[in-house]
Amino acid sequence: MNNLLNETFFKVFLIVCLVPGILLIGKAFLLLSPIIFWVLSYMAYKKEDQNEAIMWIIFAILGLILAFVI
Repeated sequence: MNNLLNETFFKVFLIVCLVPGILLIGKAFLLLSPIIFWVLSYMAYKKEDQNEAIMWIIFAILGLILAFVI
């Protein structure tokens, strides 16, 4: 799992998290939640806490799903 979580992954994941905010400007919290979770996962990654980083990545993915569905 250490090979998957690196700087490039977080840069690409940030772009993916920004897509709903760019496409669907309006629903503030639902669109910002993936970005907030991305920040939390990146902070956990910088603390070298892989389990916490994965948890926040999962929340960010769920936030992306909610942003596109609602």
